[in-house]
Amino acid sequence: MFVNIPSKYDIWGMVAVLKADIVGSRHIQKPEIWLAPLKKWLRQTVGSSPQRWDIGWGDFLQLELSEPARSVWYAVALKALLKSLPLPDSKGNQGIDVRIGIGIGAKTYEAPRISESNGPAFVYAGEAFDALKPNRRMALKSAWPGLDDTLNLNFLLASVFMDSWTVAAAELVFAVLETPDIRQQDLGEQLGIRQNSVSGRWQRAHLTELLALLQGAESRIKSYLP
Repeated sequence: MFVNIPSKYDIWGMVAVLKADIVGSRHIQKPEIWLAPLKKWLRQTVGSSPQRWDIGWGDFLQLELSEPARSVWYAVALKALLKSLPLPDSKGNQGIDVRIGIGIGAKTYEAPRISESNGPAFVYAGEAFDALKPNRRMALKSAWPGLDDTLNLNFLLASVFMDSWTVAAAELVFAVLETPDIRQQDLGEQLGIRQNSVSGRWQRAHLTELLALLQGAESRIKSYLP
C-alpha cells in the first residue's frame, strides 16, 4: 500500500531493511554466545540501537541500512558472523544459522525505534522474510521484480555452499568481508593458521564465487536505484 505514495512524501529516501531470526534459537541454552558478538558488530557497522537496529523476542533482529546497494553484503556478513560461532553441542564444526529477509525501498516515516519506522522497505523486508521456505535462508524483495528474480536465484545457488559453511570456513569469510583487501598471509596470522590452510578454507568456502556474487549484487541494485 505504500508503493503508490507520491515521491514528495519519501522524505527519508531509499533504504534497505533486514529482518532476521536465529535458526533453532530455543535450543541454544546460552544466547550470550551469539548476542554479544552480534551486538558488537551491529554497533560498529550499523549504528545505534534502537533507532538503526533492534533485537526483540529473544531472537528476532531488524536493522536499517542507508546504503541499499550494500544490503546483500550486510546479509552475508551477518550470516558468516553467526555461522562462525560454534553451537555448544556441535563439536565445534557447526555454527549458528540465520534466516534473512531483505527489503529495498523508500522510508516514509522515521521513529525513535526502528520497529516504529515505516515505508515500503520495511513492508518488503517483512514480506521477503515471511516468504522464506524451510530450505531457503535468504530472500530479497523490492519494487523491481527483475532485481528480485535475479538476486533470489543467486541466493538459491549460493545457499548450496553458504548453508554448509563450517565454523572455520565462516570465520574466514567474515574476516575477508570485514577487510576485503587483506592478504592471505595476514589472514593466516589473524586466524592463527598457515597460509596453505587459508587457501584450503578459501576454496571450501567458495569465497571467489561469493565475492563475485556480492560485487554483482551491489552493481545490479545500484542500477535500479533512482
